[in-house]
Amino acid sequence: SMVEPLDRGMTLAPATKYRDVARVSPPRDNH
Repeated sequence: SMVEPLDRGMTLAPATKYRDVARVSPPRDNH
């Protein structure tokens, strides 16, 4: 099915973006 990969990609795109942002600017409240 062509909908499965597309839907999966749409879901992974934002997740990867947020993870990248979190890695670049981690919360400094823990320190």
